[in-house]
Amino acid sequence: MGRAGTRALAAAGALALVAAGAAHAVPRAVLALPKPVGEIPPPQGTFPDRPERLKRSIVPGRVDDTERVSVLVGPDGTPGAVGVTQRLVLSGTGQFIVWERATAQDAEALDDTLDPVLKREAVIWQGFVSGSKTLAARLTLDPAVETELLPLRVEIAWRGAGRIAPGGALPGPGEVVVRVVNRTGNGVSLPTGDVAPEHLAGPLDALLEHATSRTTVAPPMAGRGLPLTLPATRVGPPRDRLTVAPFRVTGTLRVDGAGATGEGPGSTPVTGGLKVDGVLEGTAEFVLRAPAAGRLLLDLTAVPTLDPRTLQPPRGRTWAEWLHRSPTQNETRAALTQLVEAAAAAARDDQYAPYLGHHGSGRVDTTFHFGVAPADVVTVAARPLRPKAFPMALAGVALLALLANGTAIWRRL
Repeated sequence: MGRAGTRALAAAGALALVAAGAAHAVPRAVLALPKPVGEIPPPQGTFPDRPERLKRSIVPGRVDDTERVSVLVGPDGTPGAVGVTQRLVLSGTGQFIVWERATAQDAEALDDTLDPVLKREAVIWQGFVSGSKTLAARLTLDPAVETELLPLRVEIAWRGAGRIAPGGALPGPGEVVVRVVNRTGNGVSLPTGDVAPEHLAGPLDALLEHATSRTTVAPPMAGRGLPLTLPATRVGPPRDRLTVAPFRVTGTLRVDGAGATGEGPGSTPVTGGLKVDGVLEGTAEFVLRAPAAGRLLLDLTAVPTLDPRTLQPPRGRTWAEWLHRSPTQNETRAALTQLVEAAAAAARDDQYAPYLGHHGSGRVDTTFHFGVAPADVVTVAARPLRPKAFPMALAGVALLALLANGTAIWRRL
């Protein structure tokens, strides 16, 4: 073959490379997924007389955190008692000190573990770990403060003569209206751009698997189960959106001894009321019709999660199947939106799981339980306490976002 033939082959090869490059654009940038806050930074200058708020936890390794938050509500739904049963499993070797910015009024050590120290607006664990150590306690929190910090609010109203008495006693025939409100809405800026479908399928399947597993473990997040960034051929301007931490709400709403019936979203009839099971991103209203006097029984459990309905692929059962079916450009763009919005929801979940704050890497398992407070539960604050600054600031931002977005999410169970 002569030089002319060699040049022709080289030219053909170059054209083939150009054509391949046109078909598969080479990533030129990275798109950052919304990531969780993780360790909440201590407020600077907000509480100058609160030196314990400026402390951070110091641990030699991984910390697995399991928290069971119990909320007992009064006749109108206002929390009358809030407690947390917490179990921390520390790994590694060295000194540790765990600071929790919490309004604990009392602490009871469990399972022969160390007693935590209570200071003004702080719970402190400290000691030495060699290999593994478990810290467990039952904490009694100030309900007046926690009312402003809990991710969900329960509202109870009575339609009938008289009023609901403490302990949930109904005076006679009438209707009980129970509203469960997700109050985690927060305005955020989400990234936009163009990402190849092969970089989307894996993270989306991880999120979908978690959403359908019904686990109490916190969902995958950017940097913890999801990539921090995605290779992108283009990064566009951010878009503003109201992001909510989804919660799966399960349990029952019943009236004892009255033969009540009820209705509401995501519910099925049971004796005396309703069984509830669904993902809450807005407000859900349930109505119980009591033919006679009785007692309201509230037994609801809420877990931070993701909504599987928002993570379904357009074709196939999984995103891996979708990837092998030649995704269209519109499907790929929609898939990126699904991934970004789910990552933002997971990052918002991170603000409430664990409820008492992060103390390093590790497994997080958090549930919230709501019930009716017994008649003898009286809300008494042991001393004037102030709310935790960072979550309160988030609540303020969320309120502004709701006011600014008239079309806030009101998705029901």
